Amino acid sequence: MKNIIVAFSIILLLAALSLGSFTLAQPSHIPHENPLTAAPSPDTASLLRLYANVFEEISIRHYQDAQRLLEWTKQATI
Repeated sequence: MKNIIVAFSIILLLAALSLGSFTLAQPSHIPHENPLTAAPSPDTASLLRLYANVFEEISIRHYQDAQRLLEWTKQATI
């Protein structure tokens, strides 16, 4: 009976220590950049994918859809 209590105590201690390690795993300092002074960085992969979609629509002769995508790029912030 004493062995069971010791084993149970060790399991509880290990469980408590493992749960506490999750809070220690969080970053101690989260970097922050001021949105007013941040310099925009273009997302070239998204822009390339957008033009690939336009060429795909043209290749299957969906000219209206291609035109719609191009008009959408005029309103997008790239």
